[in-house]
Amino acid sequence: FNKTYQGVAVPYACYTEEYYKPCVVQVPFLEEKFEESFLTLAEEGIENCFNDYTEEFIRQGYAVSAGEIEVELELQMDKLDVAISAPVVVSDGNATASLQDYSLEIQTEIYDVLMLANNIVKYETTYGEYELVGSQLMYPDLPVNAFKLGDGTIIYVINSGEMKYQFATRSYVFPPGY
Repeated sequence: FNKTYQGVAVPYACYTEEYYKPCVVQVPFLEEKFEESFLTLAEEGIENCFNDYTEEFIRQGYAVSAGEIEVELELQMDKLDVAISAPVVVSDGNATASLQDYSLEIQTEIYDVLMLANNIVKYETTYGEYELVGSQLMYPDLPVNAFKLGDGTIIYVINSGEMKYQFATRSYVFPPGY
């Protein structure tokens, strides 16, 4: 579930309704969840691109036979490996060309951002509010901002040059007036 912050639905990574209690992780296996979400988005874009590609060959008068598309992702320390299996055979009557597998490597800080988010959530489940100064020593290239809301929710925003990742926590909250 989400907390609305500045008009944006921000997912709770860790939450408790109770006072003086640690939060419970709401999104276990953050890395895997990211890969699943990214894969869903990537597959749609890749399929659209592939279909446009084959339609263009057909429009130019080629005979095209295309197979089913499969996409695999592997998030690593400083990159995202993408493997695409998209068999296609293109023929003009005189010659035939076959293409099958494509791969690419995208340089990214996503892994570091997710590991930092995991560290923040792990800290929140044990101690409560995350220590931002220590974070800057461990991850100097990934600034973190924390915005405290009146209900005890904290919105964490991790900034990298390529993306902004935000999530909410609510842990070890004190009752009003304490």
